Amino acid sequence: MAITFIKTPAKYTPSNNDIQFQVQSDDLLLSYFLVEIKNSAGIVISKLKLRPTPIYKVGAFFNLNRVLTTQTTIVKSDNLIEYTTDVIGYSVKATAYRIANDGTATAGDSITFSGAFVYNAEFPLDVFSAYDYTNYVVSTLGTGKFLTGRPSQSEIAPLATEYLYYINDARATKVVFKMYYTTGAIVTKTVAVSSTQKMGRVNISPLALEVNGVVLTDLNYYSVELQDAQSLIAIQPVNRYLKAKCSISNVQLFWKNELGGVDTYLFKNLRESISTKKITTATSPYKMSTGNLYTDNDKGIFNASEVTLESESTSTFTVVSEYLTNEEAKWITGIIKSKDVYVLLEIGKIYPVQIKDNSATIQNTRYTDQLNQFEVSFTAPSSGTGGLSLQMYTGEEYFPYVLPIDMVG
Repeated sequence: MAITFIKTPAKYTPSNNDIQFQVQSDDLLLSYFLVEIKNSAGIVISKLKLRPTPIYKVGAFFNLNRVLTTQTTIVKSDNLIEYTTDVIGYSVKATAYRIANDGTATAGDSITFSGAFVYNAEFPLDVFSAYDYTNYVVSTLGTGKFLTGRPSQSEIAPLATEYLYYINDARATKVVFKMYYTTGAIVTKTVAVSSTQKMGRVNISPLALEVNGVVLTDLNYYSVELQDAQSLIAIQPVNRYLKAKCSISNVQLFWKNELGGVDTYLFKNLRESISTKKITTATSPYKMSTGNLYTDNDKGIFNASEVTLESESTSTFTVVSEYLTNEEAKWITGIIKSKDVYVLLEIGKIYPVQIKDNSATIQNTRYTDQLNQFEVSFTAPSSGTGGLSLQMYTGEEYFPYVLPIDMVG
């Protein structure tokens, strides 16, 4: 009773897409398959009992995207390298069974699919139909890419935060930063990364680089890439050009993207509108006064005929981006689709918020005189007393180094 997997997922599969298997036996008396799914520690996390159908009497299909779930962890720190456990390993064992006339089940051959992983991503249908994990994962089979849709060449504000997540299939051993200065100097900084950690994130924020010894004065742009032990490029490099201007009232938003990473952007020109919901009840304005008189006022103050039992305020914050290229505009609209969006607070922590917008328009700047500028609104508890205090970068006091910042409105 030979048994084979006719179809299996890729070695690394986005967990929110189909994780499809097709198993088949050459036993014409096959009754069912028993399928065991185990995690990387060898613990059974699910069992499936699959019976053949009249049109497929020797095989069965199954999809594990409801069984194998994972998450994307935001690791917020000034460390250049952090690791997460968001890539989950699993194995699948299928065993064919016959059921005799007396009802006894007899196990036949088994087959195991192992060494596979899932990560928290969801590719569009057309992209997933041609999915090749070596285009996204750092491996010996190809050059991967950071898990972001942001263009490889893009501007970054001096105060902005940006993380680049990656999946490493035991190839990358270091991250290399190359700083290009307006003086013509080129400085390289190399930081070791673990080749055994499946997922990591690189902090490429200008201030994080400064904290870790990079001089930002006269910095024009910098590149970031992963390399292997032979110093060969293991991931598609990204370049970030340091902006010369800093807008007022900047607010940092974070969102989990469809590729399994975390995107960020420093929006500007924060505006806040507040709405309040109150629960009230009617009451009689007549009460006993301090002078023991039944009256509707006391000591010159009229009594209320309606009492507020509960009051809750919600703020809608609206922010806008800088002018964007077509590719940047397509990328940044991902915040609307994201299930998890956060804002940076004054205390340095991030807080979950709800995006109010459901649509966005992307101008093709080649055919129009209008530039792309993305506006987004989100809700959160009201700022001020009893509410949230957002981190709003406003000036040069946040710079521990000398950098010419032209403050603009």
